[in-house]
Amino acid sequence: MGIDWVAVDPASRLLSVKIEPPAEARPRGPLTLPVTVTGVEEGAQAHVVVTAIDQGLSSLGGQNAVGEQGVNPAGWFFGRRSLPVELRDAYGRLLGEPAPAPPVTKDKEPVKALPRAPSPTLLQGRDVAAVYSGIVTVGADGKAQVVLDLPDIQSTLSLTAVAWSGTKVGRGDAVMAVRDPVTATLGVPGFLAPDDKVQLRLSVDNAAGPRGPYRATLIAEGPLAVDSTPMDFKALQPGRNANATRTLTATGVGQGRLTLTLTGPEGYTLTRIFPITVRSPVPPVARQDGGTLAPGGTLTVRGGPLLEGLRPGTATLAVTAGPRLPLDAAGQLLALDTRAYGSSEQLAGRLLPLLYVNDWARDLGLPADAALKERVQMLIDRLAARQRSDGAFALWSVDGPAEPWLTPFVLDALTRAREAGYVVPEEGYRRGLDWLSRAVGNSWVEDAELPSRAYVLYVAARAKVIDAAPVRFFQETFFPKVSSRLARAQVGAAFALLGDGERAASIFAGLRDLPVGTPGARDFGSELRDRAAALAFLAEGNADAALVEAEAKALQTLLRDPAQTSTQERAWLLLAANALSGRSGPVTLAQDGKPETLARPLLRRVDPAKGLLLGNPGQQPLSTQVTAVGIPAKPLPAEANGLTLERRILDTKGNPVDLNKVRANDLLVVVLEGKAERPPAGPLLLVDPLPAGFAIENVRLAGSAQLGDLSWLGPLSDAAHVEFREDRFVAALDLPAETPDFRLVYLARVANAGTFGLPAARVEDLVDATRFARTPAGTLTVVAPRG
Repeated sequence: MGIDWVAVDPASRLLSVKIEPPAEARPRGPLTLPVTVTGVEEGAQAHVVVTAIDQGLSSLGGQNAVGEQGVNPAGWFFGRRSLPVELRDAYGRLLGEPAPAPPVTKDKEPVKALPRAPSPTLLQGRDVAAVYSGIVTVGADGKAQVVLDLPDIQSTLSLTAVAWSGTKVGRGDAVMAVRDPVTATLGVPGFLAPDDKVQLRLSVDNAAGPRGPYRATLIAEGPLAVDSTPMDFKALQPGRNANATRTLTATGVGQGRLTLTLTGPEGYTLTRIFPITVRSPVPPVARQDGGTLAPGGTLTVRGGPLLEGLRPGTATLAVTAGPRLPLDAAGQLLALDTRAYGSSEQLAGRLLPLLYVNDWARDLGLPADAALKERVQMLIDRLAARQRSDGAFALWSVDGPAEPWLTPFVLDALTRAREAGYVVPEEGYRRGLDWLSRAVGNSWVEDAELPSRAYVLYVAARAKVIDAAPVRFFQETFFPKVSSRLARAQVGAAFALLGDGERAASIFAGLRDLPVGTPGARDFGSELRDRAAALAFLAEGNADAALVEAEAKALQTLLRDPAQTSTQERAWLLLAANALSGRSGPVTLAQDGKPETLARPLLRRVDPAKGLLLGNPGQQPLSTQVTAVGIPAKPLPAEANGLTLERRILDTKGNPVDLNKVRANDLLVVVLEGKAERPPAGPLLLVDPLPAGFAIENVRLAGSAQLGDLSWLGPLSDAAHVEFREDRFVAALDLPAETPDFRLVYLARVANAGTFGLPAARVEDLVDATRFARTPAGTLTVVAPRG
């Protein structure tokens, strides 16, 4: 048996496509491009799409008819493609290696080689364009008017038009310059921190405008302040440029906007808008004050000491009142996104509670209703994109190893999302259910995998892909070895879902004296998580009320600062709180003197300026808790609990950098090293927020072989996952017990001069959030570059 190439002459299946762009277009607005398609078969309908890509960006890929990146429909449908596995060397293309051979469209007659594109220029310090027109119908005369919405850029765009009919395809290419006759560029950082001061350099370049005086003004909005005195440039001639500087100061937290207006002779006007996010690198903290409101008593809620030391405009004040507090639901919900990182466990851990807390979110002034639905759907889509081909889920990427406990956890969240009416991709969800079915069919289970198998059975029962037989087999065969409180609760909940209430009640009743957790199980659990999740399953499985009450009281004693609560703990606490709130019965209280009866405990946001007078007109005492969550006005001090972390900032020769006179354009080496005093309970997450004006050089330094002239750094740790974000460096580590030390490095380029806050770096155990370390925060001063 063999394989050979059978050539197909595509000439009769090709359309001729021609784009007729202007030689030069203006940015910031719609542009209509005439496109002509010839060769459409009689009576057929043709369509066309046009893409416009920054020429510097398009050159990072292959070549099209004008030496730029572009799709090739003829090559895709009719060209010869290699069947064996091939090496895709993207980095080699950056070095200017010859382009790969083009597709063959006739036997032994390759298409004429295209000229090799020049080595690409990496785009730094400005936006790049990638514009898509959408599908446009071609008229009977073969013509189409395609509208592109051009962004605010000064660049050359590579245009590609792809047309198709019922039996033919074709492509056309062109190049178009997009620029203003007189440009005004401003080196604005993508983000700032409160109290940062950045030196803005304005450059006015008269490429083809009239000669004469020009005036530039800057207007700041939001938490920004800038000198609005006009900057005048007298007699600016064509082909010349002029510069000026201004200082921009961040005065608060939020979304700001800087508007640059340039006016000149002959009525010339140019307006550019720069959005700037001012965010605090200090994570939010939670402060709480609880008590009891006696019958006939009142409580005035204003915040008071709880709000002291928090940055104005960042604090949220909430109050909870009822016969039983809903497990600190306010604090946990307000802190839900403090670990918004991209592992499958983190994504599912944020998705799961959001399926149930819409009313609470609305009461707390958080995104609710349509906004919450959009947020939930985004998390679903991100999770679906992380699924492996076998239906399982890995922790950090689709290429990672399947996680036996994490996979049913993600599928549990997706199943509940389907039940709530959200769109879960059907094909991927079915692959996940197939993975569950295969796991159930495997009758051999290692002791460390028993918690995972229990969760698999629960999710399979919830998704209605098994009956009670495999659950009974697991109970009768493996239950004596199942020491996990959560795993047993999941099996009981599975029986409840399958209609075997007697077995469910028996299992639930036996949970009282069970320990928490299973040695060696990678289930991302802690005592707090396991008790919270077990309580949620008990309530869901309609367990005895006395047992649920006892579990709730035991769980209440384990609650801690939301800032030291893991994503898993927070997710299951919110699910348990939601389940308990439906069991508490009506609550009678008065708000600002107006008595009312609520169907569940009170949870609401309070305006500190107005306050709230809470009264108890009933006959039973009410538990109350006031929670304030906000960003500290001052950085938190260095701290270490179970982990250590040190950050050093060096030059490329290994010398310490003087943070009082860092020079713009310098390349810095940031070394992060620390140690776990005992084996971590789970993966470690290391986060180092960048100062404003810094940009990470996207080079992963995971081993000495990649370091080149930085080999003086010595051995480095292998990270399980690395993210080079615009405003921070993120790395995940799986530390083996025999190697408690870690050492990571990244490179950062200094982009802007000014005075900036230097945020603290932090490392934490993703399972046991009480174990963390934080470096000192500080400030740094960046001076202008040499020359």
